[in-house]
Amino acid sequence: MGATHRILAAALAAGAATLGLAGCGGHTNSADAPLVRPASTHTDTGPYADLTGRQLMDRAMTAMKAAPSMTIDLRTTDDNGGPVHFTSALTRSGLCAAAATSDGDKLQVIRTHSTYYLKADGAFWRAQGGKNGEAMARLLAGKWLKMPQKQGQNFAELCDLGMILDQISQGASSGSYSKGGTTTTAGQPAVSVVEKDTDGTTTDILVAASGTPYILRAFTPDDSSNSASFSGFGKAPHISAPPASQTIDVSAFGNPDISI
Repeated sequence: MGATHRILAAALAAGAATLGLAGCGGHTNSADAPLVRPASTHTDTGPYADLTGRQLMDRAMTAMKAAPSMTIDLRTTDDNGGPVHFTSALTRSGLCAAAATSDGDKLQVIRTHSTYYLKADGAFWRAQGGKNGEAMARLLAGKWLKMPQKQGQNFAELCDLGMILDQISQGASSGSYSKGGTTTTAGQPAVSVVEKDTDGTTTDILVAASGTPYILRAFTPDDSSNSASFSGFGKAPHISAPPASQTIDVSAFGNPDISI
């Protein structure tokens, strides 16, 4: 599984299941349309010239895991080719605001340390609420369900920065990494690291060329719909609980198990 696929799978697993999505998109290179990258014949004098592709990727993952906060933006397609979009602004201290959308369906999650807030459409509440599903769909229209951390932990895969980054790094030892050229992404200079997985999947990973070597973007070259972007490193997002008038405690519905 390529790096982009791991990233999308890590952050979208919960949202995809909730919204009825499956898979994380992307394609492997076919034999009739190979992506060929000739070996470099010149001396590397650019950023990270002393590092191999593998070493740069290891350094980038170390930097990502040390970041106190970031914003993640993931785009892919579902099994039917429909667009899927996931965003999450989150901090290592436990704040998070996440949203996943697909074909008009939208799931939103806010985490404020020990409390989770969830907003979704009526179909979601009917499916999750059991015998109280209809009441939940009616009463939670335009409002947030408030859950204590124990119940909200079902949504940790959307909001736990450490968990997301751990899942991204899983499997990173497979395949090979080589450094590409320098480029820019979102106006920032970057160095390309090309990952070729054992199944033939190729992923371009753009690492910041100056300052801390954060991963800025990862994408599948032969599939423009499949990408992951990272920004806002160390910039704590302003996240707060919804107004009390816009929330209903989960206990009002008999504490159903809201799963993902």
